[in-house]
Amino acid sequence: MCKSGSQSNVAPEPVDEARAWAEFLTRAEARGPGDYGNAMERVERRYRLPSRLLWTLRYRPPKDMFVKIHRSLKAAYEAERQRQMRLLSHDNSITRLTTGPDHPAVRAAEALLGAHHE
Repeated sequence: MCKSGSQSNVAPEPVDEARAWAEFLTRAEARGPGDYGNAMERVERRYRLPSRLLWTLRYRPPKDMFVKIHRSLKAAYEAERQRQMRLLSHDNSITRLTTGPDHPAVRAAEALLGAHHE
């Protein structure tokens, strides 16, 4: 971040991106505190990413990474985001039927879903 507080146009480093994606994937899979190791293994099975890679990105990030690994992580991240949006859409349709379309939770979910499709 610049001193003026404005966003920089510099692209994030590949390792930093990969760390953020791995963190997102693991947090989305974790069932609570203390489940991080198991969550990494479930991510490994779901997206065919080595859990060791997720562990390394979290605890001992490399200085550089292979393009193939970066692309695999990005694809898994995008797939998980899509899955989460499908789940939100499903939950929102149920909430809409239960509470009505004017409920704040329904409006908030629809705003998020609308922003995701733009």
